[in-house]
Amino acid sequence: MPNGFRYDNFLKGYKFYANSIEFRISSSKSLEKWKNVQSFQLNQLINGKFFFQQDRREILLLKYDITSRLLYEIENYCIEASGQNVQGTASRGDVDFISTLVEKSSARFRSIITDEHKDNFNTEFVHTWLNLHEPVETYKSDRIRSFLGQRYDMIFRSIVDLLTETMQYTLVEIHELDALFCKSKFEYIEDNTKVTLDCNNSCFKTAIPFIIVSDFSNRISAAMQMCLIIQRLEIYLEHFKIETIYIKNYTDDVIDEDLISKIENMGIEIDFRKSICRP
Repeated sequence: MPNGFRYDNFLKGYKFYANSIEFRISSSKSLEKWKNVQSFQLNQLINGKFFFQQDRREILLLKYDITSRLLYEIENYCIEASGQNVQGTASRGDVDFISTLVEKSSARFRSIITDEHKDNFNTEFVHTWLNLHEPVETYKSDRIRSFLGQRYDMIFRSIVDLLTETMQYTLVEIHELDALFCKSKFEYIEDNTKVTLDCNNSCFKTAIPFIIVSDFSNRISAAMQMCLIIQRLEIYLEHFKIETIYIKNYTDDVIDEDLISKIENMGIEIDFRKSICRP
């Protein structure tokens, strides 16, 4: 039989647990939100809203696939745990186990793009992006561990919201970085020799780089007591010569004057004609 191993292992570990229809209604609504955001983002990649080279698209697609599998596993775990826990709220063991599932998913994703299938991805892009994304992974782990004592339906809803925002922010990171790679010649050192890569997409060659301000990045910055915008720019400056940028404001707030000063103090001019600093 083709795919015999896959067939043999399908539902192999399945166990019956009495279902909670209330939990299923809640989790279905959360997963509907997740899929709607996924559909919206992927449509942006093919309708001309964003141009991503193929390996950048694959990063987003792979992250969506692995995260979707993770969410279904967490949903099943919450159903099983809630059926065994008469108190109806998550224990330390529950939260720790969910955290390990999230960490395992992140590790699996990293392994695929940096090792197992690294030939499908631009190595320099991947390592630069993973460096950008590290604070997000830390924030995600901290948030999940804070769900201790919540009802299982609330935990699942909160996790879906968190991972949905993480994927929206991932698009922001890739969008910024892809434009920089395509505008500039990317330089790095390998075996004491400078290596220069040039993007084959000419549409960004004359474009001004941009930085995106979002509600999610502001929340991470506040929680971790760091400015995620400045952190991204510092990483970009390690690889690219950036003289001018403009700001895309995806929040309902006015851009903080302190952020503008910090960017300018890095030696970067802000093009205020193109920038959106007010909602």
